[in-house]
Amino acid sequence: MYAQRGFTLVEVMVAMVILTIMFLALTNLQIVAIKAVEYGRRFSVAEKILTAEAEFISTQGYDNVAQNNIASQMGNNYYSSYDQLENNYKFLTQEQQQCGQEYERCLFNQVEVERQWQKDQDQQDHKLPPYRYVLKLGVDTDYLGITNLARCQLTAYWQYRGKTHQMTLVFFVRKQ
Repeated sequence: MYAQRGFTLVEVMVAMVILTIMFLALTNLQIVAIKAVEYGRRFSVAEKILTAEAEFISTQGYDNVAQNNIASQMGNNYYSSYDQLENNYKFLTQEQQQCGQEYERCLFNQVEVERQWQKDQDQQDHKLPPYRYVLKLGVDTDYLGITNLARCQLTAYWQYRGKTHQMTLVFFVRKQ
């Protein structure tokens, strides 16, 4: 008998099928990783916005918070009504627009975060669409009956892949 050398056509075809399945699984894993990175990036931006805004509002003092005289570090003033926001920012449900029983009032702000330019294969610059966030600030100036302490709840809302996501930060502003 002759000694068998090489691979048969069936063995090669089975190996190709196995490699194709592995390649598709890795491709799917890469797509999931890209989506997770993009969501994480938006989450991180929301966290930075909330932290900066809460710090800025805290520095304005209790009197400005209590009298509804709140500016924004982002350059926009807070609006007393959600309807005053631009149309690009009107994606909240009726429930998300509500203030909640524990807060006397809610104020709304819109934040647009510019993104960096991206080069395509031909080295042409393409501007990426900005991230858009709606900020809702709930204010309770009678927290626990303490007259010189205001509890503030700042929530950032954003849309990603057709769903509205949110992150909330609660902080206190006291009278000096």
